[in-house]
Amino acid sequence: PPAPAARPGVARPPFQPPPAPTPGAVEEIPFVGAGRPEGDQPVEPGDFLFDVARPGGGIRRVDAAEAGEGVDAWVFLGTPRMHRTAYTEDGAQVEALTIKANNIVAWVDRAKALESGDVMGLPLGGGGAAGEGRQSTSIIPQALLGVYAEGAVKISFGSISFEAEELYIEPHTYRALMRKVRVDGRSIGVGAVEEPLAVNVRAERARIVSRGLTVFDNAEMATSRHDDRIYLQLRSLTAEELQEALDENGVARTEIMGFYADSSQWYSGRTLTLRGERLPLLVLPRVDFGFSETTEAFTSPIRSLDAGNKGEVGRHIGLDLQFPIGPSRAPWFTLWGGPRAYSKRGVGGLLGAEWNHTEAGRPVRTQGDVETWGVFDNRSFDSDDYVAPHDFRWRVVSESRTQFGRDLTVDHEFSEFSDRGVNNEFFERDDLHHKDRESYLRARWQPRVPGNLVVTLDGKWHQRDFVTETTQMPEVGVWLVPLPLLRPRRRGGLSLDLTTITRAGYLGRRYDEILPDTDYEAWRLHSDTLLNAGVDLGDVRLTAHVGASGSVYAGRTDDGKDLERAALLTGLRANLQLWRVFQRSGGWLELNGLRHVVDMDAELYGRFFDSHEPADVPYFDLHESERERTSVVGRWRNRLQTRRKGSERELATPESGTPILSDLRTVADLEIGVRYFADNKGPFGLESSGDVECRFYGEVKPGLELSGEIDIDFDRGVQTGFVGAGWRTELRDRPFSLFAGHRYVKNESASLTGDASWRFSDRYAVLARATYDFDQGEDNLRLIFRRYSDDHIIVFGFNVRNRDDFGVEFSFEPAIGGRTTEGPGAFKDFPNTDPWGSFRR
Repeated sequence: PPAPAARPGVARPPFQPPPAPTPGAVEEIPFVGAGRPEGDQPVEPGDFLFDVARPGGGIRRVDAAEAGEGVDAWVFLGTPRMHRTAYTEDGAQVEALTIKANNIVAWVDRAKALESGDVMGLPLGGGGAAGEGRQSTSIIPQALLGVYAEGAVKISFGSISFEAEELYIEPHTYRALMRKVRVDGRSIGVGAVEEPLAVNVRAERARIVSRGLTVFDNAEMATSRHDDRIYLQLRSLTAEELQEALDENGVARTEIMGFYADSSQWYSGRTLTLRGERLPLLVLPRVDFGFSETTEAFTSPIRSLDAGNKGEVGRHIGLDLQFPIGPSRAPWFTLWGGPRAYSKRGVGGLLGAEWNHTEAGRPVRTQGDVETWGVFDNRSFDSDDYVAPHDFRWRVVSESRTQFGRDLTVDHEFSEFSDRGVNNEFFERDDLHHKDRESYLRARWQPRVPGNLVVTLDGKWHQRDFVTETTQMPEVGVWLVPLPLLRPRRRGGLSLDLTTITRAGYLGRRYDEILPDTDYEAWRLHSDTLLNAGVDLGDVRLTAHVGASGSVYAGRTDDGKDLERAALLTGLRANLQLWRVFQRSGGWLELNGLRHVVDMDAELYGRFFDSHEPADVPYFDLHESERERTSVVGRWRNRLQTRRKGSERELATPESGTPILSDLRTVADLEIGVRYFADNKGPFGLESSGDVECRFYGEVKPGLELSGEIDIDFDRGVQTGFVGAGWRTELRDRPFSLFAGHRYVKNESASLTGDASWRFSDRYAVLARATYDFDQGEDNLRLIFRRYSDDHIIVFGFNVRNRDDFGVEFSFEPAIGGRTTEGPGAFKDFPNTDPWGSFRR
């Protein structure tokens, strides 16, 4: 290679203007058409070419002595375009490269150009195939030492695009300087099906300082170009290439300045201002963001902003910020939280942390969160007249799941409140929708071989004195589910397997401190073992089981006797399914074929020869109330199915490759179940001669749906019921829906609900909802406006309870790339908000 002085940019100080061509030494090259020199060879894949607009454009070769011996400077005038066509190299597709500007100067190493003969098709002599002799993976030929461009400059290569007023690059020393630059890049998506997230950066100046590393000065960054976008103003921003140098096949990727055609970057900013809706929101000294192999969200400093007015707490506001702790690409955990203020309560705050290290290949995979909250409550009593014992009220909750290797999983949950009124007063949604909060530690060992063995170890303690719960101190479980004993030799042949569940431990019952009951403990050993059989008798599938249930109680402190309890378990079930296909299409149901399916089941279950009554066992088992009983169950289900256009999934047939419609849509479903209990003994202590359950779902026409369910006890009448109707259509070419329903629970609730929603534009939606509880005499009216943007969601609404309690709610949440902020999902419980339940399936 030539001496350093012979290569532009090496002998000079970094980022200085390129040397001016020597005046007078000019050679103009005649060319044909838009820029191919006369007599040149036909274009081959991978050739590096040029185009110059005519008339007025041209190309000249200048002796650039200052650039070093053997270096030519080529000057392109007339909106030139330098480009390399897409080609295949080592079995990998290389995307096309384009450099466009008003004027371009290119410095060429004459010796390398003569050797390879692939620089812009210029008449430099030499031969060889395109790309031959290159010493780097850059898509720019090795002979091209530097490029200066000015005026509407644009470089495009695959997913990455640079735009600038002027730039100078040295493609093989990974140095570049750009002024008034704009870069369109992206960050890696989550999982195999996630689309990468587009990232737009504008800056006064950009410097490429090493392979795949760019520094922007006085920059602005956003993931959307809308006027209401969330964007960052930064004094300094670095973007680093995340893709590996080798692809999945081990082949070196072709790059330009260290960036690849499927480029993805990690960003790190200094001295930034977060702005949204044209307003400054937050000032931070540093932030790191982007997708990596270990992060699952495009981090926003703002996690959420909630404000409003609610009767129990008055006007309230809460702002949550989040900050990753640890290495920027793989933080140890994310710390989040912020202040809280309640006009009728006082001030407080929330501090939480979450972590997620569940990448494949880790020997230990863990995810979880911990959340602490506190407030100085200056009110003497709650809305339900509960009086807190202290002014400072707080809550600490934590959940996690950790996997050691492939076989061992450890879960934990911890919940501690300052008093019994915290959740009801300040965390109403959690109190209504979350599972019962407990404190426990659970280990589960499930070896891959033999695959049907599970061993558990549970430790559950009494953390809060104002709840009643059963403790496990600890309890060991051994599950065998199932162990095959006889495999069928033909389809529908006889099969046998064994299942057993055995648990042993020291259990206790801890009562709420306000109750007069006395705590107690006992040792318990319990086991259920069943032999299961299955066989086809013609079209009828017959399954049966026989086994035993046994329990041992010792060391009781509840004044009860130690005892051994045993019972025989038996069951028999017969299932017959009939179906028929009709060639029906069109009509008011818009059918695409019609399938009628009938399921008929008959079941017999019995628990016999029970040695003790439920009242003899400790209370922590009394709630199950299993006892001698016989049950007969009959079920009958009718379904009508069709293939609905626009809602199905397409698969290709292996024979022809032609897509076929694979998913069926249920247009009507009716299920009726009847249970008979001998001696008026049902499951879980139910005293009844039997009951009947009925469920229905159907389409009156596409978009108009009805559903309902009812549970009628033969002795006590209707126990629960629901009926509802929904209509989905388009209003002014926008989704519009109406829903109304009535739910009944005997002696608890009878409520009427109705709502209407309309997404009247791509960015705006409105929801109106009204509920009335006849038993409680309570009503609730809610009007919610929601605005969607590419990177955030704003919700504003009104809420009126019992016609006199007026509330306002407002929330702001980042949704960069359509992904809202949320913590690890190991233990997240979400309420079922689908009014149609499972009938849609």
